[in-house]
Amino acid sequence: MTWGSNKLHFTYDSLGPASVTYNGVKYFYLKNAQGDVTGLVNASGTQVVSYTYDPWGAPMSTDGTMASTLGAANPLRYRGYVLC
Repeated sequence: MTWGSNKLHFTYDSLGPASVTYNGVKYFYLKNAQGDVTGLVNASGTQVVSYTYDPWGAPMSTDGTMASTLGAANPLRYRGYVLC
């Protein structure tokens, strides 16, 4: 997927989204028990993006050192679905 000048490539496992490669760097999804994407970590395990949702799944906040880049570009959010 291309988002502006950024390239994203997704990998999946049996539980849904597993990782995203953003401009050549791999990040891994953090998910809660419901399958909501709650954040992304780099290969060192450092969380670079965190997401929060209201009880109905509407995005409330995106935080972290990459919130305005990877955090905004990543389309997989609530329940691992594409955010429209």
